[in-house]
Order: sequence, then structure tokens, then C-alpha cells
Amino acid sequence: MKKNLELEKQILAKLMIDADLLLESELSENDFVNPTHKKLFQAIKEVGSNLALIQSKFVEEEQDYILEIAAMLMTSGRKENYAELKRLTEVRRLETILKGLQMAIDDDQSLDLIYEKIAQFDKQEIQVADMKEVLVEIVAELTGTVTAIYHPTGYTKLDKYLRGFTPGQLNIIAARPSIGKTMVAMNFLLKQTEADKKIALFSLEMTNKEISQRILARNSGMPVDQMNKPATPEQLERVNTAMIKLEAQLKNLTLIDSVYTLPQITRMIKYLHKKSGLDLVYIDYLQIFDIKGDNRNLEIGKITRTLKKLAKDLQISIILLSQLNRSLETRADQDPKLSDLRDSGSIEQDADIVLMLGRDLEYYPETMKVFIRKNRNGSLGEVELVCKPASMQIGN
Repeated sequence: MKKNLELEKQILAKLMIDADLLLESELSENDFVNPTHKKLFQAIKEVGSNLALIQSKFVEEEQDYILEIAAMLMTSGRKENYAELKRLTEVRRLETILKGLQMAIDDDQSLDLIYEKIAQFDKQEIQVADMKEVLVEIVAELTGTVTAIYHPTGYTKLDKYLRGFTPGQLNIIAARPSIGKTMVAMNFLLKQTEADKKIALFSLEMTNKEISQRILARNSGMPVDQMNKPATPEQLERVNTAMIKLEAQLKNLTLIDSVYTLPQITRMIKYLHKKSGLDLVYIDYLQIFDIKGDNRNLEIGKITRTLKKLAKDLQISIILLSQLNRSLETRADQDPKLSDLRDSGSIEQDADIVLMLGRDLEYYPETMKVFIRKNRNGSLGEVELVCKPASMQIGN
């Protein structure tokens, strides 16, 4: 018990120095045993790292103890300590369950009652859906009294199949290099920011400047390769006009080019969601994730499962870009199939929607085919969009 309290004090001292670690720690008041520690954790959540404001939450007799914690020399408070505190919370929960079951057994209760007790404990940790409520919600959507949430792509032909991306979904946009994954994703998200959706774009391949150049090219009609060269007066006018139109729209877009690992990306998504809300997250692209394990397929599977769970937990749409296998280019029929997804079958399994892109670079470079290869809540199909790769533009 004493060890538990010391661990709690160490973690609280760290949080008092840097309240931004609250999100990373994934702790709650229930992870602390000591009542004062619970109260201190709640105070940090409310007022941050301001010691004076934290102390104001406590009576005079408690304030010396708070100062004692704040003055602790923090050599720990690392992630493994957060995990240890979580582990101890789970141990206490299991001890409570066992104690309750032992009492039921000692009282000679029936097996049905014992199983009921087990189910009650499970409900504390698992959100159990009330089927009646779910069915009422579905009927309300069908009758139009409640509108389901969709984030359309902005492309009419495609949205006839998808209606849009919905909260809780993991969606895939896949293609071979140079076909236009980033171009398609960028056009989707810019259409969505026009509809006032809040979006984060994680670019693991390009810098924020390179992404911004492509956004400006798309909205001004200037070729991307002109963005690093001196502009003509006519080009400058087009760029300035595009900047004015983009100013309000891009307040809803956050670009991140400095994180490469799954934990970093999930922490940043949670932070942005808590700070200002998020509707959609785009990640470009899966195969550039910094993967530590030896088994790449297993690690890719871990990434897609984690992102799927995150989408469900936060009720956001995550769109993950992915490469297709090189073997696609050696086939007579080069229309991509689900089996062409690179690195792991779990991509197909975890995804709600899989869009695959195809473009004949030699004969029809300005025609983009979008193959809807998986659509959990709709039909499959194929649509053609017009594209101008030089200026990153896509049209219906």
C-alpha cells in the first residue's frame, strides 16, 4: 500500500509540473487510492500546472502536503509508472470482484445469481448498448426526424455510393506510387473544410510547406512545380485570390508533419480532439509509419486495429492512405483488387471503406478511376473523376 501511495505522489508531482501530460497518462481519479490524491488529480485537470490555483482547492491543513508533493525530486513519472498505476487499479477491481463472488458462494447463492454478479462487474467496464435505443435511432434516421452524420467527399458520383465518411469509421485510400493518393485525399479534405468540418492531416511523407504548396496550387490552378519559382503578375494575382478564399476555410485544418510513430499520432489525435474537436483525420501514408517490430505484417495489423478503435472511441472518421503491391503492375488486368493491399490482410479486415485508385498514365493521365472495393454499409462500384495532376485538381 505504501508503495502505491509513493507511486501516486510521483505521478502527481510530474503532472503538477506539466499538466499537458494528463492526456498522455490516460489516468482518471479512480486510479488513485488516497482521497487527497484523487482531489489533487481533479484539481490539476481543472486548473493545470498553476500551483497557487491548485492550492486554493484545498483547506489550509492540506496545503503543506500539496507543497510536499510538488517539491518531490521527480526521477520517474515515466509512462511505465502510468501503466503500473493502471495495473494496480485493475488488480483492485479484480480483488473486489473476487470478494463479491466469494461472499456469494459463502452465502450459498444459486449459480444464476453468481453469474449475474459477474455480469454486473463487466458492465462497469463495458458500455452495453440498449437495443431498443439503437433501433429507435435507426428508425428516426429512416423517417428523417434525426439526420445521420456523414462527411461527404464532395464528389457527387462517389457520394452516391458512400454518402460520405461516417464517425467511427476507418477508411482506406490505396494506390500505387504517382497515381494520386495524396491528390485525392487533399481534394476530399478541402471540400470537407468548405463544409466546416474540422480536420487533421498527418503527412509522414511531405513537409507542411510542400502540402501547403499543393493546396495553393489546387485552389489557384497554378502548377505545383511553379511554386518554387518567381511568379508573374498574373500568377501572383491568382495566388492572392486563392489565399483570401482559403483563409477562413483553413482555420478548420491542422497540418502535422513531425510525428511518425503510432503512439505519437494517437496522442496528437486525442489532444486535438479534446482541444478543439475533430471530425476527420487523414494520415498519409501507412507504409511510412516508424515500425519497430520484426514482423511487419503484425505491426501493420496493430496500426489498423488501433486506428479503428480510436475512430470508434472518439467518434471521428480516420482516412488512412496506403500503397498497393508492385505485382499489380505486372498483371494484364491492372484494376486493383483487395488482395493488392500491401503488407497485411488486416487492412482489409479493419477498414469500413476501401477506395482504390487507378490511372492510365500513358493514354488517359487526366482520368482517375476510383474503385469502391469495400463498403461496409453500401454497395460496391467504380466511378471516374477528371484530374489535373500538375495543379492537384480533381473534378466530377
